[in-house]
Amino acid sequence: MALTIVHLSDLHWDTTLAGNLPEWENLCQALRIMHPDLVIITGDLSSTGSHDEQALLQVRFALDEMELEYLVVAGNHDLGANSLRGRQFPWTEAYEDVPWTHTHFYHVFRQPPVVRWNHLGVTILAFSIRQHDPDNTLALLESYLKTETAPVLAFGHYPLIPVSHEGPLATFGGHDYLGGTLDDLHRLFSRFPQVQLYGCGHVHAASRRHLFNQTWQISAGAMGPGASQFWIYQVAEGQLAYFSVLGNGPLTFWEAADTEQPLVQHLDHAGMRLGIQPAVARSQVPAVARQNG
Repeated sequence: MALTIVHLSDLHWDTTLAGNLPEWENLCQALRIMHPDLVIITGDLSSTGSHDEQALLQVRFALDEMELEYLVVAGNHDLGANSLRGRQFPWTEAYEDVPWTHTHFYHVFRQPPVVRWNHLGVTILAFSIRQHDPDNTLALLESYLKTETAPVLAFGHYPLIPVSHEGPLATFGGHDYLGGTLDDLHRLFSRFPQVQLYGCGHVHAASRRHLFNQTWQISAGAMGPGASQFWIYQVAEGQLAYFSVLGNGPLTFWEAADTEQPLVQHLDHAGMRLGIQPAVARSQVPAVARQNG
């Protein structure tokens, strides 16, 4: 029996999908027929939720209406990443200088900074993080990873490495949002070979990039403004299969950039839109590869 996961990202509900409900309902109907074990949305559920809690309440209601089990992580529009961007963009990236349990995101979704979900011998770690890590997300992730023996699929909002080597996507990533905290997160995951995949969003483009060991970073497109794309993962018998699926929205996002190409041009090589990679348990990793685990 395979574990099936749907990876969505960047809904930007209040400024996009809320005005196009038939598109959202078509997606929900398709997912109900598929009936995955879990749907994961890797951030930017809203465009203004960090400033206005009602924006997050709207998307919470829409997600509940899917009638499927789901996990969410906060993006920079749901939980402002740092105070500088909060001052620059107070309506869309407001920084809440408060403990985690006082943030809009917590009030609406009532979940800790790291959520652990385990099914069919696979562990999901879905996490939200801010610059300088005031919510102790890194320590929580490390505590789970130190004891985890099953294959781990980790999901956050920000890419750990650039998703493209050219064009606007070459520089648009996580450092302007997390700074050195992004490097700390990268180093943490590199210490634990049971982390088999890192799924993210933020850049509104589909990509697959090698991180380290057998671990790959996979970014999903944006279901709201575009590029409209998501992923399906299936894990069974020590292997992870991944499939890229186009949504009904636009296939580009960076309309203002002269180098903007259709979403398919962001894929890194032939065959990347679907494939198979190992998904091994920690006990199956050679001892020489296990460092500080």
